[in-house]
Amino acid sequence: MIAQAAAATQAGQAPGLFMLAWGLLACVYGLLGATNFRGFADKYARWAEVSSARKRRRPPWTGQLPLDDPAERTRRVRRTAILFAIAGPVVTVIGLISISRGEIAGPGRIGLPSPFRYILVAFVAAAAVWSWRSRHGLFHAAAWHHGWRLAVALLASFGLLVAGIGFAVGYMTIAVAGMVLGGLAYLVLVMEGKPAGPGPGNLPD
Repeated sequence: MIAQAAAATQAGQAPGLFMLAWGLLACVYGLLGATNFRGFADKYARWAEVSSARKRRRPPWTGQLPLDDPAERTRRVRRTAILFAIAGPVVTVIGLISISRGEIAGPGRIGLPSPFRYILVAFVAAAAVWSWRSRHGLFHAAAWHHGWRLAVALLASFGLLVAGIGFAVGYMTIAVAGMVLGGLAYLVLVMEGKPAGPGPGNLPD
C-alpha cells in the first residue's frame, strides 16, 4: 500500500481514480472487518498468525514467544478495520470530487525511477510466488480447493501483478484496475478461506 500510494501521488496532485479505488477497497475491508461478516475478522487474524509462524520461531535456548490469544487478534483486526471504515468514505468522496474536476489520473504517465521500479516489480512477483508456493500462502490454500476458489486466486494474483507493474511504469489506470481486481479477489479468498491452525504440526520446518 505504501509503495502504491507513493507511486500514485508523485505527480503534483493525487489522481482521483486512485483515491476512488483505494477508498472503495478501504470501505469494503473496513465493513467486513469491523462487523466480522461471515467471520472475516477471525479468518484474517488466523491467516496473519499462520503466515507469520516462521517469524515467531526462535532458537530453543532463547525460548518461544507466547502465542497471542485468538480473541485478542480478532479484536486488533476489528479495531484496525474500523479506521479503514472511517477513512474509506472520506477518501472515496475526495476521489469523486477530484474526478469531477478532471483530475483522473494525474497530468501524465510518470513511473518510478529505474532502480525502484524494478524493486517494486520484483517485490510484487516474489509476494505472488510465495503465496502460491508456501503451504501457508493464501493462493496455495485456494489451489487445493480447486473450483471457484482457484479461479479467484488466479484473479487476485493477476491483479496484484498488474497493479505492481502498472504503478512501476506509470500506467495509472491499468494499475488501479489491477488493484481493485486483486484487492476484491483477495478479500473474497480471506472471507471464504479456511486456514490451517497455527499449532506445532502446522508450523513450517
